[in-house]
Amino acid sequence: MGGRIGIRDEGRILVAELDSMEQSRMFGAAPTLACAQRKVLGILRTAALLADRVVLTDSMLLDGVAFLTVGPKETAAGLGVGVHDLPFTILSRSQTLRAALEAKRSTPGFVWQTAGSDALQEGSEEWPYQQVVRAWEEWVRAAENGDLAFECTDAPRSGRSVTFAEQLEARLADGAPTGLTSPALALTAEARGVANRSAFVSRFDTVVAEHPAARAELESVRAWWNEAYLDVLAAGNRASWLRLTDLADAQPRAAAAGGSRRQLGLSGTMLDTMTSIPPSVYGILRHSLRSERADFVATGSRRSLAAIAYGVSSHLAFAGRGHVVRGALVRLAIAAVAVFIGVVPLDGPWLGLDLAWVAVTAVALVTIPWQEFPRLYGLSRRALGGVVSVKVRS
Repeated sequence: MGGRIGIRDEGRILVAELDSMEQSRMFGAAPTLACAQRKVLGILRTAALLADRVVLTDSMLLDGVAFLTVGPKETAAGLGVGVHDLPFTILSRSQTLRAALEAKRSTPGFVWQTAGSDALQEGSEEWPYQQVVRAWEEWVRAAENGDLAFECTDAPRSGRSVTFAEQLEARLADGAPTGLTSPALALTAEARGVANRSAFVSRFDTVVAEHPAARAELESVRAWWNEAYLDVLAAGNRASWLRLTDLADAQPRAAAAGGSRRQLGLSGTMLDTMTSIPPSVYGILRHSLRSERADFVATGSRRSLAAIAYGVSSHLAFAGRGHVVRGALVRLAIAAVAVFIGVVPLDGPWLGLDLAWVAVTAVALVTIPWQEFPRLYGLSRRALGGVVSVKVRS
């Protein structure tokens, strides 16, 4: 295949779970609001650890339950940065975030994913809820103050541009699941002509309700369509994408010959750590791993991704007093045995033993960092917790 693999020079990343529909489902399935908020915070921290900028569409921000239950100041605090250092880039067809909000509110029939959310509604108040309006204003002001990077994706271009729908149709031409029964085959055929995520999810839910026995096959069609959608969305916005959930049937795949993207597995141990550590610790950790992040942004290699995951584990490791004492005693015992073998004359099987090799073996046993093996296992494919899709560059 030849070539380098990288997040792109811009160091930008999209997150599948931050889609407004996915946020709504995540919060609806969480046992408590706090659990859902912690999960989203872990997702944001993971993304910001892998790239310089986390890319959000205006819908992810303005119609995302996660961002409307907390404002920019609380989000920045969770990331261990000031509000002026939020690592977010907002994409919109409008010229400003305020204009994007006004366009959505004035569009007849616009389906708000946050409408009806228990996390936002107080009692029986009408839409838009007071908390939603407050959060909108906070995020819009943050954008106006320059705390959020903002990009208009409708900038004029010379000549005819290939539309998103055309790009997605081309991407969906290959890689569809095989060996499907009629309900899944029918959904696959329909999916090739759908470029709107809400429309696809609505159709998927309908087919699943009509054919519950075929859910496993239908889920594979959903994963195929979602992956193609993310590929096109990320490529069009100069970004990689990250997916952290629903991995049972979606393990990372290498790029096919001539393919433009490749998937890398992400350590589940790292994801757990991102969710649990205090904000100040995360801020220090992100700063400490800036060279590893720069390497991953530049190369996008499996090695550089593993270096970040290992760095998370090793930076937070703490060797207790008992652990240090035990390690020292074991090393002292091994060294004593090696000296004994080299000094005291022995009969029997020791006569044919090369004492130099005994010394080398003893030194190896003393110096091997045995305590690092559990951490290395946390980086293995058996402990995956996410998938990162990076671009293949020739």
